[in-house]
Amino acid sequence: MHRGWHNMNARYNGYFYSGEYLKESIKKVETANHDDFIKILPLFIYPDNKSAKNYYSDFDKSIKKSSTVIQRHAIINPKNKEEIPNACRWIDENYMLIGKGHFYKRDFFSALEMFEYVSKKYPNPEAKYGGMLWMIRTNNEIGSLSKSETIIDDIRNAKDFPKHKVFQRELSIVSADYYIKKNDYALAITHLT
Repeated sequence: MHRGWHNMNARYNGYFYSGEYLKESIKKVETANHDDFIKILPLFIYPDNKSAKNYYSDFDKSIKKSSTVIQRHAIINPKNKEEIPNACRWIDENYMLIGKGHFYKRDFFSALEMFEYVSKKYPNPEAKYGGMLWMIRTNNEIGSLSKSETIIDDIRNAKDFPKHKVFQRELSIVSADYYIKKNDYALAITHLT
C-alpha cells in the first residue's frame, strides 16, 4: 500500500505536470525556430547558446517539479541510505525529465549525468536504453562523437534492447544525427530510410 501511494502521487502529481511543462517549453523552442535552407536542416530542433537563456525559467519549472517528486517519493533503503531502484515506478522517468530539462537549457554535462545515472541505476530496459539514447543525443551536441559511436555499438549488440517501434525509431534517428555530424550522409540516409 505504501508503494502504491508513492507510485500514484509520483505519477499524477509530479511526473504528469513536469512532462507537461517540458512539452510546452519544447513547443516554444520549436515555434521560435527559423530554418536556414542554405544549410542542412537539423533532425532535432534545439535552442542555441544565445536563445537557450530565454527558456531557462520554462525548463526550470519541469526540473523543479521532477526534483520534488524524487525527494518525496523515492523509496530509500534504511540500511545503506540509497534509493531502491524501481520501488517507485516513476522515479526513473522523473530523472529523465530533469536530464531533458538540462539538455534543452544546454547544460549538457548535468544532462549527461542524469541520463548516465538512469542507464546504470535502473535495470528495466526501457529506462536503461532511454537514458542511453539521450546520452547519444547529448554527446552529438557537444561533439563527443566517439562516445556516441560506442553507445550506438553497445545498443546494437544488446539482446535486451526493446523491440517497441518507439525505441527502434529513436535509435535510427539518433544514429542518423550521429552520421550527419560525422558528414557521412550515405549512412545517415540509410538510417532515416
